[in-house]
Amino acid sequence: MTKLRQAYLMLVLAGLAWGATPLLTAIARLDLLQLAFQRSLFSLLFLSLALLGRSKKILRIIKEDWKEQLAPGVYCAVSAITFVMACAKTSPAHVYLLYYMFPVYTLLIDCFSKRKLPEAFQLGLIAASILGLTLMIGSESSERNMLFGDLLAFASGLTYAGYINYGQRLKSDEHSLGAILIGLVIVLVPLGYLVIRSNHSLVSETWTQFGAMAIMGLLLSLALFGWGNAVRHVPGHIAAPVVMIEAPIGTLLMWAIMDQPITVVSLIGGVIVLTSATLLILKVR
Repeated sequence: MTKLRQAYLMLVLAGLAWGATPLLTAIARLDLLQLAFQRSLFSLLFLSLALLGRSKKILRIIKEDWKEQLAPGVYCAVSAITFVMACAKTSPAHVYLLYYMFPVYTLLIDCFSKRKLPEAFQLGLIAASILGLTLMIGSESSERNMLFGDLLAFASGLTYAGYINYGQRLKSDEHSLGAILIGLVIVLVPLGYLVIRSNHSLVSETWTQFGAMAIMGLLLSLALFGWGNAVRHVPGHIAAPVVMIEAPIGTLLMWAIMDQPITVVSLIGGVIVLTSATLLILKVR
């Protein structure tokens, strides 16, 4: 199996692991900061165990090249944190559709870093995506108080695009995985402090919460393992549609189990977003 095919399989693994996040978030019913802290802590533990065989090499790379790994690692960790917080504050349909605008974010970051303007066709698709988002978010956010969650989902997609942009410059898969470990460690410290300051417990109070958070941490570690092994090999503009296998899984689970439907206007906005992002991907290819 070629390295590229392995990378695609890793992205599919990441998408499958990501799909249960909205459901497990609803089951856990924890404060936002508790959710982010406990999920990140469990994922760091599980990912560290999975990488024990490569630990010496990864630690050596971190010691030598930590400055190069810092930005992609923090982007990745922040994307994971804002994603789970968004799942707790808005509908899964909103989370995934905002996340699917990843090609738009990637294009804008690339144009900004290279100081060039997008082509006219690309600008049109970006405008269409923004229109779709306005329809999708405006039809439900104010009514269900989901605007904060939508902003978190937007931040998750934007920081994931930043992770892809910087992650593709890393020298090896071990550099990518090391960057993720660095990012998790960095975000856990302020998260833990904020949880304590908000008078919440650092650990789950019930076995149901503990089980949900442990499973979420395990799934996140699988997703991060997939990202770390794929980010250097899969072109950024086509990484999103591969990972988006998570969207129907997460949305259908919430519809079936937690009864969270999507309105017609919001659905139309989502279709516009999906169509614009897909055309943008095809144009870049």
